[in-house]
Amino acid sequence: MMMGGLLLVFSLAACSKNNKSNDITHDLQLEIKDVEKGQISQKAQTWHITNKRILFVIGYGFNDEEQSSDLISFLGQKYGLDENGGLIYPLVYPDSFRHGTRSYATDLTYELEDVEKEYSAVLVLGAPERTHVALARLQDFWEQSVPFPVLSLFPQDDDLGIESTSDIVIEKAQIADMTGTITLDEESLYDMDEIKSLLTDSIDYLLCLNGSLTKDSSLQEHVKNLLKDRKFYRYLDPETGLQSINHFVIN
Repeated sequence: MMMGGLLLVFSLAACSKNNKSNDITHDLQLEIKDVEKGQISQKAQTWHITNKRILFVIGYGFNDEEQSSDLISFLGQKYGLDENGGLIYPLVYPDSFRHGTRSYATDLTYELEDVEKEYSAVLVLGAPERTHVALARLQDFWEQSVPFPVLSLFPQDDDLGIESTSDIVIEKAQIADMTGTITLDEESLYDMDEIKSLLTDSIDYLLCLNGSLTKDSSLQEHVKNLLKDRKFYRYLDPETGLQSINHFVIN
C-alpha cells in the first residue's frame, strides 16, 4: 500500500529587540498528502509544543460556562492548552477552586507554587476578591523576585492589593450616570471579540518579556506596546487623587 509524503513546516516569529513589533505566530503545521482511499482530513495545528506555561485565570464577568469555554477554546486553537503540551494552562473561578460548596481564590497559591510547571507569565482576567492574597504569597515564595510577569485585566479585586501584586493592571473605563452611580452593564462593557483581541495581544507581548517588570515610568511604554493602537491613561485613585504607577484604563 502506498504511503503519502509527510511535510513538516515549523516557523516561530521572534520578538524584536526593542519590542516595537509584538506579533508572534506559532505555526507548527502538519500536512498529509497523497493518501489513497479514506483520505485523512486533519486541521492544521497552528501552535507549537512547549515546556513553558501561561497560567490563565478566568474570573468575574467572563466565567459563565459558555464564555469561559469559548475563551479557552479560542486560546487553545492559537497557542495550545497545557493538557496537549501547549502554552495555556486555564483555570476558571469558582469551578477550578471548589471545596465542597465553597471556592477560595486564595487556592490559586497551590497552582502558582507548582514546581512541576515552568510558568512564563500569569494572566488574570476578572480577578475575584482575594486574588491578590494568592499573588502576594507568590511574591513571598520567590522572595519578592518573581521571575515572570503578572498581568491583571479588568480585576474585581481590591485596587491596592491587585496593584501591589501585579506588574500591570488594565481595566475598562466605566461611565457614571448623573448621580455618580456606575452601572456595570457587562454586555456593553466587554465585547468578546475585543476581549479575545486583547488577550492575544497580551499573550504575544508577555512572551516577549524576560522576567518580571520594574514598577517605574518604563511601564507606560510596555503598556503602549501591549495595547498597540488602543488609547489608555493612568488610573486615578478616587480617594487620594494620586495616579497609579502600574494601573491603566482603556476606553
